[in-house]
Amino acid sequence: MMVPAATANARDSRSRTARTLPPGTEKSMCSMPDVSIRLRFYIVLVCVSSSLLVLGVWGWASSAQANRSAAQIFTRSNAVAADIASLRESLS
Repeated sequence: MMVPAATANARDSRSRTARTLPPGTEKSMCSMPDVSIRLRFYIVLVCVSSSLLVLGVWGWASSAQANRSAAQIFTRSNAVAADIASLRESLS
């Protein structure tokens, strides 16, 4: 089936205009064509290292808090045990 020339030209011009972008928006936000692979590797390395550092500090802080809580619980239980021992001593 033959397509008239006017229809084919209109279809080509529509597809060409749909692909063109306004001036200044040739690059998308995610494309980094001017950044070398080595620099991209360093960026990823810095991001991963910083996230691991943050997680390590967070884990250290939470474990220190848990250790303080456990020490406080054991101190209270020792005090209660001493009170119970003195009560038993006074009853016997």
